[in-house]
Amino acid sequence: MTEEGSPEAAGARSYLFALNPNASGVDSIDALKSQISEAMAGADCRFVTPESAEAVAGVIEAALAEQPADVLVGVGGDGAARMLIPIALKHAPLALGIIPMGTGNLLASALNIPAEVEGACEVLLHGERRRMHLGALNNGEFFTLAVGVGIDATIMKQTSSERKKALGGLAYVLEGIRQIFRARVMTMDIWIDDQRLRRQASGVMIINHRDFLTSFNPFSTPSQENLEDEWLDVCILDLSNPLAAIPSMLQLMTQDFSNPLLPLEHFRGKRVRVKTRPVTAVQADGDVIGKTPLDVTIREECLPFIMRAAASN
Repeated sequence: MTEEGSPEAAGARSYLFALNPNASGVDSIDALKSQISEAMAGADCRFVTPESAEAVAGVIEAALAEQPADVLVGVGGDGAARMLIPIALKHAPLALGIIPMGTGNLLASALNIPAEVEGACEVLLHGERRRMHLGALNNGEFFTLAVGVGIDATIMKQTSSERKKALGGLAYVLEGIRQIFRARVMTMDIWIDDQRLRRQASGVMIINHRDFLTSFNPFSTPSQENLEDEWLDVCILDLSNPLAAIPSMLQLMTQDFSNPLLPLEHFRGKRVRVKTRPVTAVQADGDVIGKTPLDVTIREECLPFIMRAAASN
């Protein structure tokens, strides 16, 4: 195989690590740098530590101008990794790598990247370079996994950092069960490509990479099969009836979208627009980013990520 997917080509990679000093798993930046350097076993590594979200782009751009890198590594949570996407796209064919130090770490889980530093560094050193399509939002930002409207955003917002750190993806499931009994139904106008729908629903989930759903299911592992899939999965959630809500959640956790006997509505498209009455919250990759209306498209170009080699799954 070529560099796009071959772990054999990893030996000559150079790495720029962007450390988030405010990430939940970071106690000492110096100790973390030492730990990463030791785990990277003499590889070409440099480190930058932006002091704020506003400083991220400038600090990384300056470091790349001084010396290019093959892999830009986000050391932090899902939000920190998402902030690096525009920089990686600008400096193509720069790939993104992850050392998960957040609380949810949904992206790392979807890419089958270990939670511990040494394991994540092993993936950086010997993993595959795989391309993944991105979703684009109407505010100019990108997402890797999914965006959600309504109850999905509420679940992400209300799940505490302490629970995420202790339970991982299971924390979202428990919060979801709690929110089922508080879910409100709203009027939703949903455009999927050229199709328009009107629904009384509790939320909409727009999924770019299905493997992130394995984060909520302890009995499944990421398959990496749909990384370059050019479609968005649109799931409409009506949780007004708790007896129907539980099967809907199980459908999401098991990615069983084709069963007509189960209550979750599923569509596929490349352009999605959602308007709600009343206006409600929107989340992207686990972070609440604003409110409806929401416009989402699938980006034609892919972004390379470094993830666990297939033979190691």
